[in-house]
Amino acid sequence: PYQNLDVGVTGVVVKSSMGQLYGVLAFNLAGFTASGAFIRYLKIYDKATAPTASDTPKLTLVLDPAVEPTFPFPTCGVAFASGIGIRATTGLAVADTGAPGTNEVVVNLLYR
Repeated sequence: PYQNLDVGVTGVVVKSSMGQLYGVLAFNLAGFTASGAFIRYLKIYDKATAPTASDTPKLTLVLDPAVEPTFPFPTCGVAFASGIGIRATTGLAVADTGAPGTNEVVVNLLYR
């Protein structure tokens, strides 16, 4: 497993070589408003180096504080040919650079 208690807009390398992602436990601790202003996005990249806003994520997960935060990929998992990298943003756009606040996005990845 991999754990990060403060995923932000700056990319992080989880695994710098080929791997499989079997599950994500991601929490949005930013709070909740009816307007959805506190929704966060976890972006997962097929990359051996730290991802940036100019990279295209392989997966984008919506982290709504009002919804169960578990994303399982049972049996075979999701293949990553180069590596696994992550970053979190406040906006959905691929190139979004909105930074979540400190300790707003907590992530646990189950990978091999």
